Amino acid sequence: MKIFLSYRSSQGETAEHIFHALASYGHDVFWDRSKLVAGKQFHRAIKEAISSSDIMVFLLTPDALLPGAYTLTELQIARSLWSHPEGRVLTVELSPVPLRQIPPYLRATTILKPEGNVAADVAFAVDRLKSGSKRPVATAIRGIIAATVHRGAMIEARASRPVTMKVQLLVDGEVVALAQRPWLTSIAKSVWTWFGIKPRWSVSATSTIDGKVVNVRADFVTTFWDEFFLIYVDDKLVTPARS
Repeated sequence: MKIFLSYRSSQGETAEHIFHALASYGHDVFWDRSKLVAGKQFHRAIKEAISSSDIMVFLLTPDALLPGAYTLTELQIARSLWSHPEGRVLTVELSPVPLRQIPPYLRATTILKPEGNVAADVAFAVDRLKSGSKRPVATAIRGIIAATVHRGAMIEARASRPVTMKVQLLVDGEVVALAQRPWLTSIAKSVWTWFGIKPRWSVSATSTIDGKVVNVRADFVTTFWDEFFLIYVDDKLVTPARS
């Protein structure tokens, strides 16, 4: 599979590790821009590389979203080619970015938050994307999404954003729990947030991971500035802690 790796130069070392991990799976990865000539030829080469790729891996960091960042240009090219990013764009959050700052196009995909080795987690996620097995039955558009790889299993929490919030908890693409938060509860939690309280609303289920039955839980957390999921396995936090 042909993959375009989009990243800021500050993440060059991480990008190189990801390149080697993906290459070990037999993927053809475009990542080294150092040999490209600046100017029109550079822009043309980038556009052609994205156009000929099957998917884009976007390394999400605060500086990747800064005005003038070439990563935004690459994302714009991807959007012009693929009207919806599902199955085409894998977003990898390397450092926390407030939800409101993430472009809606990226929020419409699963955002991978690596738990262990970044390169290995990305390679695993791409391989699952390639196989297309056990795909989710639904996708939360313009919602809040979190994902992590735990002991070889992809765990995802997805929330839609209407007044009545609907949440899916998935393990390896299979929905293991569905829940709905009443609109009155949503309003009450918003009021609590104004007073500095960080309310949580959880959805959980039992599932089998690596041959072991475990309890998987996703806590939806609201703060004054942000909303996000924290994912737990047997009460152990497996996504990066958020303040």
